[in-house]
Amino acid sequence: MASAGIHATLESGEDIGGVSGTVSMFVEPCIMAFAEPGVGIHVYQLRLLIAPASPDLERTPSLLGRDVLDRWMMMYNPPAGELAFEVRGSDLLLPVSPDPPHRMT
Repeated sequence: MASAGIHATLESGEDIGGVSGTVSMFVEPCIMAFAEPGVGIHVYQLRLLIAPASPDLERTPSLLGRDVLDRWMMMYNPPAGELAFEVRGSDLLLPVSPDPPHRMT
């Protein structure tokens, strides 16, 4: 299992309830960032919940939590096959210049 080394260094977290019951999750502080072309980089300071290593979870994709999604607006148009998000808020916005200055070598 590739993630076993990472899980071995985590300390106990907290019990989290969900649809399938309660599971003890590891909790780690993290910073997550998403780039929005023409706007900048939206930064979020979060508590990352990490599930214990399990063969059942090896193929399960990570999920983005409501702590981020609640700060976005989602536009979903199934007939057109479109799913788009608009950022409504973040903890920090780092503007990115469309024409960054050239570096001297």
